[in-house]
Amino acid sequence: MLAETRLRSGVSLQEIVRRTPAGGVSMSKTSLQKLLTSQDLPSAEVLRAILTACKVPDEEIRFWLYHRARLELARERGAHRPDSAAARPVRTVSYGSRTQMRLMATLPIVASVLTIVMMLVQR
Repeated sequence: MLAETRLRSGVSLQEIVRRTPAGGVSMSKTSLQKLLTSQDLPSAEVLRAILTACKVPDEEIRFWLYHRARLELARERGAHRPDSAAARPVRTVSYGSRTQMRLMATLPIVASVLTIVMMLVQR
């Protein structure tokens, strides 16, 4: 889906590589190509940087990060069940520290809570 999003955006791989350092991620064109063609789960930081470079609106990025966090949680839960029938384990590709990844994974939750609080305050 990430590769399809990149294609729809019309942004070249080279342009994404040039833009991602603004999002705190530095990667080569080869690393980006491998990530876009693999079934690996990118870290939240990497995912946000790529989507931002593809000019995806913030609301959609939050949607992506929310579902990325759900996949990560499902993977972790599956790892604790020896009898789980996971078709294929999902690897996480990280270009940042674990702390950064955890913070980025909590952003969708924080954004949801803030949205609810703002809606309640406006009433």
